Amino acid sequence: MKTKAMVFDMDGTLLMCNGYDLHPETLGALKEAYDSGIKLIIATGRPLRFALPIVEELGCFSYIITNDGSNLYELKTQQSTSKAHVEKEIYLLMVKKAIETNSYMFVSTGSNIYKEFNYSHEEVPKQFIKLRRGENFDATIEWFENIINTDTISQITLKNKPKVIQRITNEINEELGDKVLEHYPTSHYLSAMSSKASKLTTAKELVESIGIKISEVMAFGDSSNDIKMLEGVGYGVCVGNGKETAKAVADEVIGSHDTDAIAKKIREVISNSK
Repeated sequence: MKTKAMVFDMDGTLLMCNGYDLHPETLGALKEAYDSGIKLIIATGRPLRFALPIVEELGCFSYIITNDGSNLYELKTQQSTSKAHVEKEIYLLMVKKAIETNSYMFVSTGSNIYKEFNYSHEEVPKQFIKLRRGENFDATIEWFENIINTDTISQITLKNKPKVIQRITNEINEELGDKVLEHYPTSHYLSAMSSKASKLTTAKELVESIGIKISEVMAFGDSSNDIKMLEGVGYGVCVGNGKETAKAVADEVIGSHDTDAIAKKIREVISNSK
């Protein structure tokens, strides 16, 4: 298989543990891939606001798939396209449950993020404190309830203690009569997005629009939201720190994201294509 495009998850894969920096060798290898003509694409669960500054600084990526496939951003044209949106019934239930359980909540649209803290300063769990720093885009509960009528919502996420998040998940699934949401037992997060959205779906649509087959794509990931992508591309690579479920579907497992493993794999692909 000749690799014509590479798709990278950000957190836990391309980025090191601090969530901002790349391994120095990885940065160099990405630029070599770009110079060789390989299309470089980001596919992340992050909203655009949190992904774009990092990707722009790298200077070698053409596209960013955000919110796990709900949006696509082209860096050259600075155009953002919504690929899917959260269904109204699920969205309103999530807002209701956030209020009832005093959960941290944020909502992503194509270009903005809005968040609401329902904790007093003294009650904020320690793991949430860092989320408050530097954020100045608060919105009211009324805004959250009304925005579904005026904007396209890519994702809504709640954060609380795992047992609270699990209870919310169960209640929403029971109320809607279907398992529309899935929660991983140790996770503080619960996100809802369109059932039609995935990193793979948007990546496939994107590469085919620029003349590349999905079989000519190599993807790098580490977690549950990367599984479909790792399975569906021509060659899926899971980093060594990844979830066992992601490793199980990958064509290859390499070293940890904090090492030069990704750089080595990129350079191997470039070398084999000569």
